[in-house]
Amino acid sequence: MKKIISFLGIATMLFTFMASCSKNAETSSVLPITLSVNTDLTLEIGQTSEVITIQGGDGNHFRIINTNASVAQIKQENNTFTVEAIRTGETTIVVNSAGKSKSLKVIVAAPAVSFGEITSPLALKVGESKVIPLSGGDQKEFSATSSDAQTLEVSISEKNLTIKALKAGNATITVSSAGKIAQLEVSITNVLIESIKIDEPQNFKPGNYRLSATILPENATQKTLIWESDAPNVVQIINQNTGEIFIKPRYGQSATISVKSTDGSQIIAQHTISVVKLVEKITFTWGKTQKLDIGNKNIKLDRIIEPADATNQVLEWESSHPDVVSVDDQGRISTHKEGSAIITAKATDGSHTHETIEIKVILAINKVTIDQAQGETMQIKKGQHPLSISIWHNDELKESGITDKSKSGLGYVRWKIADKPKDNTATFGWKNGEKHILYAPKTGVITIEATYHDTLENDYISKKIIVTITE
Repeated sequence: MKKIISFLGIATMLFTFMASCSKNAETSSVLPITLSVNTDLTLEIGQTSEVITIQGGDGNHFRIINTNASVAQIKQENNTFTVEAIRTGETTIVVNSAGKSKSLKVIVAAPAVSFGEITSPLALKVGESKVIPLSGGDQKEFSATSSDAQTLEVSISEKNLTIKALKAGNATITVSSAGKIAQLEVSITNVLIESIKIDEPQNFKPGNYRLSATILPENATQKTLIWESDAPNVVQIINQNTGEIFIKPRYGQSATISVKSTDGSQIIAQHTISVVKLVEKITFTWGKTQKLDIGNKNIKLDRIIEPADATNQVLEWESSHPDVVSVDDQGRISTHKEGSAIITAKATDGSHTHETIEIKVILAINKVTIDQAQGETMQIKKGQHPLSISIWHNDELKESGITDKSKSGLGYVRWKIADKPKDNTATFGWKNGEKHILYAPKTGVITIEATYHDTLENDYISKKIIVTITE
Protein backbone atom coordinates (compact mmCIF):
# COMPACT_ATOMS: atom_id res chain seq x y z
CA MET A 1 0.00 0.00 0.00
CA LYS A 2 2.85 2.37 0.91
CA LYS A 3 4.44 1.59 -2.46
CA ILE A 4 1.25 2.62 -4.32
CA ILE A 5 0.99 5.90 -2.43
CA SER A 6 4.62 6.63 -3.08
CA PHE A 7 4.18 6.00 -6.84
CA LEU A 8 1.15 8.31 -7.02
CA GLY A 9 3.10 11.08 -5.32
CA ILE A 10 5.95 10.76 -7.76
CA ALA A 11 3.53 10.82 -10.72
CA THR A 12 1.83 13.96 -9.42
CA MET A 13 5.12 15.75 -9.00
CA LEU A 14 6.21 14.73 -12.48
CA PHE A 15 2.97 16.04 -14.05
CA THR A 16 3.27 19.34 -12.23
CA PHE A 17 6.86 19.75 -13.41
CA MET A 18 5.97 19.03 -17.05
CA ALA A 19 3.05 21.50 -16.99
CA SER A 20 5.32 24.15 -15.58
CA CYS A 21 7.87 23.55 -18.31
CA SER A 22 5.19 23.81 -21.04
CA LYS A 23 3.93 27.14 -19.65
CA ASN A 24 7.45 28.54 -19.49
CA ALA A 25 8.03 27.48 -23.10
CA GLU A 26 4.89 29.35 -24.28
CA THR A 27 5.87 32.51 -22.37
CA SER A 28 9.39 32.51 -23.76
CA SER A 29 8.06 32.48 -27.48
CA VAL A 30 6.45 36.04 -27.17
CA LEU A 31 9.27 38.52 -27.80
CA PRO A 32 9.43 42.28 -27.25
CA ILE A 33 8.30 44.32 -30.28
CA THR A 34 11.00 46.11 -32.24
CA LEU A 35 10.80 48.42 -35.28
CA SER A 36 13.26 48.96 -38.11
CA VAL A 37 13.17 52.66 -37.13
CA ASN A 38 14.88 53.20 -33.77
CA THR A 39 14.46 56.97 -33.40
CA ASP A 40 11.68 59.51 -33.76
CA LEU A 41 10.47 59.70 -37.35
CA THR A 42 10.61 63.17 -38.90
CA LEU A 43 8.77 63.80 -42.18
CA GLU A 44 7.73 66.78 -44.30
CA ILE A 45 4.17 67.37 -45.47
CA GLY A 46 3.41 65.17 -48.46
CA GLN A 47 6.34 62.86 -47.74
CA THR A 48 5.92 59.09 -47.19
CA SER A 49 8.33 57.18 -44.98
CA GLU A 50 10.33 54.17 -46.02
CA VAL A 51 8.77 50.79 -45.22
CA ILE A 52 8.99 50.10 -41.47
CA THR A 53 9.32 46.43 -40.43
CA ILE A 54 7.82 45.05 -37.19
CA GLN A 55 9.39 42.17 -35.26
CA GLY A 56 8.47 40.49 -31.97
CA GLY A 57 5.07 39.91 -30.39
CA ASP A 58 3.55 36.69 -31.61
CA GLY A 59 5.29 37.25 -34.91
CA ASN A 60 2.07 37.27 -36.91
CA HIS A 61 -0.63 39.51 -35.55
CA PHE A 62 0.02 43.25 -35.12
CA ARG A 63 -2.42 46.05 -34.40
CA ILE A 64 -1.29 49.62 -35.07
CA ILE A 65 -2.85 52.61 -33.34
CA ASN A 66 -2.35 56.18 -34.68
CA THR A 67 -3.02 58.72 -31.93
CA ASN A 68 -3.46 61.69 -34.33
CA ALA A 69 -4.66 60.66 -37.77
CA SER A 70 -4.98 64.31 -38.86
CA VAL A 71 -1.19 64.66 -38.80
CA ALA A 72 -0.23 61.40 -40.54
CA GLN A 73 -1.83 58.33 -42.05
CA ILE A 74 -0.71 54.71 -41.68
CA LYS A 75 -0.75 52.08 -44.38
CA GLN A 76 -0.16 48.57 -42.96
CA GLU A 77 0.62 45.37 -44.79
CA ASN A 78 1.18 42.31 -42.52
CA ASN A 79 4.26 43.11 -40.42
CA THR A 80 5.20 46.30 -42.32
CA PHE A 81 3.75 49.80 -42.55
CA THR A 82 4.44 53.25 -43.98
CA VAL A 83 3.65 56.70 -42.64
CA GLU A 84 2.36 59.52 -44.89
CA ALA A 85 2.70 63.07 -43.55
CA ILE A 86 -0.50 65.14 -43.86
CA ARG A 87 0.03 68.35 -41.92
CA THR A 88 2.37 69.82 -39.37
CA GLY A 89 2.21 68.38 -35.87
CA GLU A 90 3.03 65.23 -33.92
CA THR A 91 1.47 61.82 -33.55
CA THR A 92 2.44 58.57 -31.80
CA ILE A 93 2.24 55.23 -33.56
CA VAL A 94 1.63 52.30 -31.14
CA VAL A 95 2.19 48.73 -32.34
CA ASN A 96 0.53 45.93 -30.25
CA SER A 97 0.90 42.15 -30.40
CA ALA A 98 0.40 39.39 -27.77
CA GLY A 99 0.45 41.82 -24.90
CA LYS A 100 3.58 43.53 -26.13
CA SER A 101 3.68 47.12 -27.50
CA LYS A 102 6.06 49.57 -29.12
CA SER A 103 5.66 53.31 -29.69
CA LEU A 104 7.06 55.50 -32.48
CA LYS A 105 6.90 59.28 -32.35
CA VAL A 106 6.23 60.95 -35.71
CA ILE A 107 7.02 64.63 -36.22
CA VAL A 108 5.60 66.31 -39.35
CA ALA A 109 7.20 69.58 -40.44
CA ALA A 110 6.46 71.90 -43.36
CA PRO A 111 8.93 71.76 -46.27
CA ALA A 112 10.72 74.90 -47.35
CA VAL A 113 8.73 77.20 -49.62
CA SER A 114 10.03 77.00 -53.20
CA PHE A 115 9.60 79.07 -56.36
CA GLY A 116 10.15 76.02 -58.54
CA GLU A 117 12.76 76.51 -61.25
CA ILE A 118 12.84 80.29 -60.79
CA THR A 119 16.19 81.50 -59.52
CA SER A 120 17.00 84.75 -57.79
CA PRO A 121 17.41 87.43 -58.98
CA LEU A 122 14.57 87.27 -61.52
CA ALA A 123 14.85 89.75 -64.41
CA LEU A 124 11.67 91.36 -65.79
CA LYS A 125 10.80 94.18 -68.17
CA VAL A 126 8.36 96.94 -67.23
CA GLY A 127 4.83 95.75 -68.00
CA GLU A 128 5.82 92.08 -68.00
CA SER A 129 3.82 89.59 -65.93
CA LYS A 130 4.80 86.13 -64.75
CA VAL A 131 2.99 83.26 -63.01
CA ILE A 132 5.18 81.22 -60.66
CA PRO A 133 3.92 77.88 -59.24
CA LEU A 134 4.69 77.57 -55.51
CA SER A 135 5.47 74.48 -53.47
CA GLY A 136 6.38 73.72 -49.86
CA GLY A 137 4.80 75.04 -46.68
CA ASP A 138 1.48 73.38 -46.01
CA GLN A 139 1.00 72.98 -49.77
CA LYS A 140 -2.33 74.81 -49.50
CA GLU A 141 -2.22 78.34 -48.17
CA PHE A 142 0.42 80.91 -49.15
CA SER A 143 0.78 84.61 -48.52
CA ALA A 144 2.98 87.00 -50.49
CA THR A 145 4.19 90.57 -50.11
CA SER A 146 6.31 92.92 -52.20
CA SER A 147 8.94 95.13 -50.63
CA ASP A 148 7.92 97.87 -53.09
CA ALA A 149 4.32 97.64 -54.28
CA GLN A 150 4.85 100.64 -56.58
CA THR A 151 7.54 98.75 -58.45
CA LEU A 152 6.29 95.16 -58.30
CA GLU A 153 2.71 93.94 -57.85
CA VAL A 154 2.09 90.48 -56.36
CA SER A 155 -1.00 88.31 -55.90
CA ILE A 156 -1.72 84.71 -54.89
CA SER A 157 -4.26 82.36 -56.46
CA GLU A 158 -4.24 78.88 -54.93
CA LYS A 159 -0.65 77.67 -55.44
CA ASN A 160 0.28 80.26 -58.07
CA LEU A 161 2.13 83.51 -57.46
CA THR A 162 1.43 86.20 -60.07
CA ILE A 163 3.81 89.13 -60.33
CA LYS A 164 3.67 92.22 -62.56
CA ALA A 165 6.50 94.66 -63.15
CA LEU A 166 5.20 98.22 -62.82
CA LYS A 167 8.33 100.32 -63.14
CA ALA A 168 12.09 100.02 -63.30
CA GLY A 169 13.76 99.14 -60.01
CA ASN A 170 14.33 96.30 -57.56
CA ALA A 171 11.90 94.57 -55.21
CA THR A 172 11.88 91.55 -52.93
CA ILE A 173 8.99 89.07 -52.87
CA THR A 174 8.39 87.30 -49.55
CA VAL A 175 6.21 84.17 -49.58
CA SER A 176 5.22 82.34 -46.39
CA SER A 177 3.27 79.18 -45.59
CA ALA A 178 3.06 77.14 -42.38
CA GLY A 179 5.87 79.11 -40.80
CA LYS A 180 8.21 78.66 -43.75
CA ILE A 181 9.46 81.76 -45.56
CA ALA A 182 11.16 82.19 -48.94
CA GLN A 183 12.29 85.31 -50.75
CA LEU A 184 12.84 86.13 -54.40
CA GLU A 185 14.75 89.16 -55.64
CA VAL A 186 13.31 90.79 -58.76
CA SER A 187 15.17 93.25 -60.99
CA ILE A 188 12.99 95.32 -63.35
CA THR A 189 14.32 97.24 -66.33
CA ASN A 190 12.66 99.46 -68.93
CA VAL A 191 11.56 98.14 -72.33
CA LEU A 192 13.84 99.97 -74.74
CA ILE A 193 12.84 101.30 -78.15
CA GLU A 194 14.04 99.06 -80.99
CA SER A 195 12.86 101.02 -84.03
CA ILE A 196 11.26 104.34 -85.01
CA LYS A 197 9.40 104.97 -88.27
CA ILE A 198 8.22 108.43 -89.31
CA ASP A 199 4.69 108.05 -90.70
CA GLU A 200 4.63 111.02 -93.06
CA PRO A 201 4.74 111.73 -96.81
CA GLN A 202 7.80 113.32 -98.33
CA ASN A 203 6.16 116.30 -100.03
CA PHE A 204 4.58 119.13 -98.07
CA LYS A 205 3.24 122.54 -98.91
CA PRO A 206 4.14 125.44 -96.60
CA GLY A 207 2.34 125.59 -93.28
CA ASN A 208 2.14 124.17 -89.77
CA TYR A 209 2.14 120.42 -89.23
CA ARG A 210 2.56 117.89 -86.47
CA LEU A 211 4.68 114.89 -87.42
CA SER A 212 4.08 111.43 -85.99
CA ALA A 213 6.15 108.29 -85.66
CA THR A 214 5.56 104.61 -84.97
CA ILE A 215 7.60 103.18 -82.09
CA LEU A 216 8.39 99.49 -81.73
CA PRO A 217 7.94 97.57 -79.59
CA GLU A 218 4.55 99.01 -78.70
CA ASN A 219 5.21 98.41 -74.98
CA ALA A 220 8.39 100.49 -74.92
CA THR A 221 8.56 102.17 -71.52
CA GLN A 222 9.85 105.60 -72.46
CA LYS A 223 8.32 106.83 -75.72
CA THR A 224 9.37 110.47 -75.54
CA LEU A 225 11.17 111.51 -78.74
CA ILE A 226 13.30 114.49 -79.74
CA TRP A 227 12.69 116.06 -83.18
CA GLU A 228 15.42 117.98 -85.05
CA SER A 229 15.81 119.65 -88.47
CA ASP A 230 19.08 120.04 -90.37
CA ALA A 231 17.69 123.06 -92.27
CA PRO A 232 15.67 125.30 -89.94
CA ASN A 233 15.41 127.90 -92.71
CA VAL A 234 13.30 125.37 -94.65
CA VAL A 235 11.61 123.32 -91.91
CA GLN A 236 11.56 124.81 -88.43
CA ILE A 237 10.96 122.64 -85.35
CA ILE A 238 8.34 124.36 -83.19
CA ASN A 239 8.23 121.73 -80.42
CA GLN A 240 11.05 119.20 -80.04
CA ASN A 241 8.93 116.78 -78.01
CA THR A 242 5.67 116.77 -80.00
CA GLY A 243 6.97 116.96 -83.57
CA GLU A 244 5.27 120.27 -84.36
CA ILE A 245 6.94 121.93 -87.36
CA PHE A 246 6.56 124.97 -89.60
CA ILE A 247 7.39 124.57 -93.29
CA LYS A 248 8.48 127.78 -94.94
CA PRO A 249 7.64 128.62 -98.59
CA ARG A 250 11.04 127.50 -99.86
CA TYR A 251 9.75 125.71 -102.95
CA GLY A 252 12.12 123.11 -104.36
CA GLN A 253 14.18 122.94 -101.14
CA SER A 254 14.36 120.10 -98.61
CA ALA A 255 15.21 119.43 -94.98
CA THR A 256 16.13 116.22 -93.20
CA ILE A 257 14.12 115.60 -90.06
CA SER A 258 15.72 113.42 -87.37
CA VAL A 259 13.83 111.86 -84.48
CA LYS A 260 15.76 110.35 -81.57
CA SER A 261 14.85 108.13 -78.65
CA THR A 262 15.41 109.37 -75.09
CA ASP A 263 15.45 106.02 -73.27
CA GLY A 264 19.13 105.28 -73.80
CA SER A 265 18.55 102.95 -76.75
CA GLN A 266 20.12 105.53 -79.12
CA ILE A 267 17.61 104.77 -81.89
CA ILE A 268 17.41 107.42 -84.64
CA ALA A 269 15.11 107.73 -87.67
CA GLN A 270 15.36 110.27 -90.47
CA HIS A 271 12.89 111.60 -93.01
CA THR A 272 13.33 114.09 -95.85
CA ILE A 273 10.69 116.78 -96.31
CA SER A 274 10.51 118.60 -99.63
CA VAL A 275 8.65 121.90 -99.95
CA VAL A 276 6.30 121.69 -102.93
CA LYS A 277 3.11 123.08 -104.34
CA LEU A 278 0.68 120.21 -103.90
CA VAL A 279 -2.14 119.34 -106.24
CA GLU A 280 -5.30 120.77 -104.69
CA LYS A 281 -7.91 119.96 -107.31
CA ILE A 282 -8.42 117.76 -110.38
CA THR A 283 -11.27 118.50 -112.80
CA PHE A 284 -12.31 116.45 -115.85
CA THR A 285 -13.42 118.55 -118.81
CA TRP A 286 -16.17 115.98 -119.48
CA GLY A 287 -17.59 116.54 -116.01
CA LYS A 288 -18.73 113.70 -113.78
CA THR A 289 -20.05 111.32 -116.45
CA GLN A 290 -19.64 110.56 -120.14
CA LYS A 291 -21.26 108.15 -122.60
CA LEU A 292 -19.20 106.32 -125.21
CA ASP A 293 -19.74 103.58 -127.79
CA ILE A 294 -18.03 100.20 -127.69
CA GLY A 295 -14.71 100.03 -129.53
CA ASN A 296 -13.22 103.41 -128.73
CA LYS A 297 -9.46 103.24 -128.18
CA ASN A 298 -6.94 105.50 -126.44
CA ILE A 299 -9.26 108.41 -125.82
CA LYS A 300 -7.46 110.89 -123.58
CA LEU A 301 -9.33 112.06 -120.52
CA ASP A 302 -8.66 115.78 -120.50
CA ARG A 303 -8.25 117.26 -117.02
CA ILE A 304 -7.33 120.47 -115.31
CA ILE A 305 -4.91 120.40 -112.36
CA GLU A 306 -4.91 123.20 -109.81
CA PRO A 307 -2.76 125.03 -109.04
CA ALA A 308 -1.40 125.11 -112.56
CA ASP A 309 2.17 125.28 -111.24
CA ALA A 310 1.81 122.31 -108.86
CA THR A 311 5.23 120.75 -108.43
CA ASN A 312 4.27 117.17 -109.26
CA GLN A 313 1.41 116.79 -111.75
CA VAL A 314 1.83 113.06 -112.38
CA LEU A 315 -1.44 111.20 -111.78
CA GLU A 316 -2.18 107.58 -110.97
CA TRP A 317 -5.08 106.03 -112.90
CA GLU A 318 -7.48 103.24 -112.02
CA SER A 319 -10.66 101.69 -113.48
CA SER A 320 -13.30 100.01 -111.35
CA HIS A 321 -14.16 97.66 -114.25
CA PRO A 322 -11.24 97.37 -116.68
CA ASP A 323 -13.16 94.75 -118.68
CA VAL A 324 -15.64 97.51 -119.55
CA VAL A 325 -13.31 100.52 -119.69
CA SER A 326 -9.53 100.24 -119.36
CA VAL A 327 -7.19 103.15 -118.65
CA ASP A 328 -3.41 103.46 -119.06
CA ASP A 329 -0.90 105.42 -117.01
CA GLN A 330 -1.39 108.46 -119.25
CA GLY A 331 -5.13 108.66 -118.66
CA ARG A 332 -6.11 107.21 -122.05
CA ILE A 333 -9.21 105.01 -122.01
CA SER A 334 -10.54 102.24 -124.25
CA THR A 335 -14.10 100.90 -124.24
CA HIS A 336 -14.62 97.15 -124.54
CA LYS A 337 -18.22 96.22 -123.80
CA GLU A 338 -21.53 97.61 -122.63
CA GLY A 339 -21.49 98.69 -119.01
CA SER A 340 -20.24 101.33 -116.64
CA ALA A 341 -16.86 101.98 -115.00
CA ILE A 342 -15.54 104.58 -112.58
CA ILE A 343 -12.20 106.05 -113.64
CA THR A 344 -10.16 107.53 -110.77
CA ALA A 345 -7.25 109.93 -111.12
CA LYS A 346 -5.06 110.30 -108.00
CA ALA A 347 -2.30 112.81 -107.33
CA THR A 348 1.06 111.18 -106.56
CA ASP A 349 2.55 114.09 -104.60
CA GLY A 350 1.20 112.97 -101.23
CA SER A 351 -1.71 115.42 -101.25
CA HIS A 352 -4.26 112.56 -101.54
CA THR A 353 -6.19 114.70 -104.04
CA HIS A 354 -8.29 112.63 -106.45
CA GLU A 355 -11.22 112.87 -108.84
CA THR A 356 -13.54 110.39 -110.55
CA ILE A 357 -15.57 110.22 -113.73
CA GLU A 358 -18.16 107.62 -114.71
CA ILE A 359 -17.82 106.27 -118.23
CA LYS A 360 -20.94 104.58 -119.60
CA VAL A 361 -20.34 102.32 -122.57
CA ILE A 362 -23.63 102.15 -124.43
CA LEU A 363 -25.02 100.40 -127.49
CA ALA A 364 -27.12 103.49 -128.39
CA ILE A 365 -30.08 101.29 -129.30
CA ASN A 366 -32.71 103.12 -131.34
CA LYS A 367 -34.50 100.25 -133.06
CA VAL A 368 -35.95 96.86 -132.11
CA THR A 369 -37.15 94.13 -134.50
CA ILE A 370 -38.86 90.82 -133.81
CA ASP A 371 -36.77 88.05 -135.36
CA GLN A 372 -39.72 85.83 -136.41
CA ALA A 373 -41.70 88.67 -138.09
CA GLN A 374 -41.91 89.47 -141.77
CA GLY A 375 -41.63 93.23 -141.54
CA GLU A 376 -44.64 94.49 -139.59
CA THR A 377 -46.58 91.21 -139.61
CA MET A 378 -46.19 87.57 -138.67
CA GLN A 379 -48.26 84.54 -139.66
CA ILE A 380 -48.27 81.46 -137.39
CA LYS A 381 -50.31 78.34 -136.78
CA LYS A 382 -52.01 77.44 -133.54
CA GLY A 383 -49.56 76.22 -130.93
CA GLN A 384 -46.53 77.43 -129.00
CA HIS A 385 -44.05 79.82 -130.59
CA PRO A 386 -40.82 81.04 -128.92
CA LEU A 387 -40.00 84.60 -129.98
CA SER A 388 -36.88 86.78 -129.81
CA ILE A 389 -35.75 90.26 -130.78
CA SER A 390 -32.78 92.02 -132.35
CA ILE A 391 -31.50 95.41 -131.23
CA TRP A 392 -30.04 98.01 -133.59
CA HIS A 393 -28.24 101.32 -133.70
CA ASN A 394 -29.58 102.86 -136.88
CA ASP A 395 -28.94 100.05 -139.37
CA GLU A 396 -26.13 98.42 -137.39
CA LEU A 397 -27.13 95.18 -135.70
CA LYS A 398 -25.89 95.11 -132.10
CA GLU A 399 -27.34 91.82 -130.89
CA SER A 400 -29.95 89.27 -131.99
CA GLY A 401 -31.80 86.33 -130.49
CA ILE A 402 -32.65 88.12 -127.23
CA THR A 403 -35.55 86.38 -125.50
CA ASP A 404 -35.35 87.79 -121.97
CA LYS A 405 -31.96 89.40 -121.19
CA SER A 406 -29.12 90.79 -123.32
CA LYS A 407 -25.63 89.31 -123.19
CA SER A 408 -24.38 92.21 -121.06
CA GLY A 409 -27.19 91.70 -118.57
CA LEU A 410 -28.07 95.39 -118.88
CA GLY A 411 -31.02 94.96 -121.27
CA TYR A 412 -34.33 93.19 -120.64
CA VAL A 413 -37.24 92.24 -122.93
CA ARG A 414 -40.89 92.49 -121.94
CA TRP A 415 -43.52 90.71 -124.07
CA LYS A 416 -47.25 91.40 -124.11
CA ILE A 417 -50.45 91.16 -126.17
CA ALA A 418 -51.08 94.78 -127.15
CA ASP A 419 -54.82 94.34 -127.93
CA LYS A 420 -55.69 91.24 -125.94
CA PRO A 421 -58.98 89.70 -127.24
CA LYS A 422 -61.66 88.79 -124.76
CA ASP A 423 -61.63 85.16 -125.88
CA ASN A 424 -57.90 84.77 -125.02
CA THR A 425 -56.88 83.98 -128.56
CA ALA A 426 -53.24 84.04 -127.45
CA THR A 427 -51.10 84.72 -124.39
CA PHE A 428 -47.40 84.94 -123.43
CA GLY A 429 -45.56 82.88 -120.88
CA TRP A 430 -47.45 79.61 -120.86
CA LYS A 431 -44.89 78.45 -118.29
CA ASN A 432 -43.05 80.37 -115.60
CA GLY A 433 -39.69 81.60 -116.85
CA GLU A 434 -40.70 81.26 -120.52
CA LYS A 435 -42.32 84.64 -121.02
CA HIS A 436 -41.06 84.87 -124.60
CA ILE A 437 -43.20 81.91 -125.71
CA LEU A 438 -46.43 82.89 -127.46
CA TYR A 439 -49.20 80.40 -126.70
CA ALA A 440 -51.86 80.57 -129.46
CA PRO A 441 -54.65 77.98 -128.93
CA LYS A 442 -57.18 79.69 -131.25
CA THR A 443 -57.26 81.24 -134.68
CA GLY A 444 -57.52 84.99 -135.02
CA VAL A 445 -55.59 88.23 -135.38
CA ILE A 446 -53.71 89.90 -132.51
CA THR A 447 -51.14 92.62 -131.98
CA ILE A 448 -48.05 91.79 -129.92
CA GLU A 449 -45.48 94.20 -128.48
CA ALA A 450 -41.85 93.64 -127.50
CA THR A 451 -40.21 96.32 -125.32
CA TYR A 452 -36.45 96.49 -124.78
CA HIS A 453 -35.39 98.18 -121.52
CA ASP A 454 -31.83 99.57 -121.54
CA THR A 455 -31.12 99.81 -117.79
CA LEU A 456 -27.85 101.65 -118.33
CA GLU A 457 -29.65 104.50 -120.09
CA ASN A 458 -33.06 103.73 -118.61
CA ASP A 459 -34.48 103.86 -122.14
CA TYR A 460 -37.47 101.88 -123.42
CA ILE A 461 -37.73 100.96 -127.12
CA SER A 462 -40.80 99.05 -128.37
CA LYS A 463 -41.88 97.20 -131.48
CA LYS A 464 -45.45 96.14 -132.39
CA ILE A 465 -46.48 93.68 -135.09
CA ILE A 466 -49.74 92.12 -136.22
CA VAL A 467 -49.93 88.35 -135.83
CA THR A 468 -52.35 86.17 -137.79
CA ILE A 469 -53.07 82.76 -136.23
CA THR A 470 -54.33 80.00 -138.54
CA GLU A 471 -55.23 76.33 -138.22
